[in-house]
Amino acid sequence: MYRRNAQGWSKHIDFIIIELISQQIAFILACFVRHGEFAYASWAYRNMGFVLGLIDAVVMMFLNTMHDVLKRGYYIEFMETVKHSIIVLGFATTYMFALQYSEYYSRMVLFI
Repeated sequence: MYRRNAQGWSKHIDFIIIELISQQIAFILACFVRHGEFAYASWAYRNMGFVLGLIDAVVMMFLNTMHDVLKRGYYIEFMETVKHSIIVLGFATTYMFALQYSEYYSRMVLFI
């Protein structure tokens, strides 16, 4: 009867799940376009797929990128998406160089 409404990132858990699924599909397609093989066949791309999902979820939760997602216009949504993508790409690049895995990955796959 007196249910409390969800606040913060948990209010948009459906958008978060759709975002994570879409990101993994885009990663698989990018690997297939660049290399012609399934992304998770290689240990390097399997690790990167997992790390990208983890980075994406953490960025969504801590930076609250889903705030007012239903009320934003097209331009503001586009700019938030670009900002979110740049942050995730920056963390993924930092991960690759910190662990010295950059020679195993194609930069084109990450940019696609």
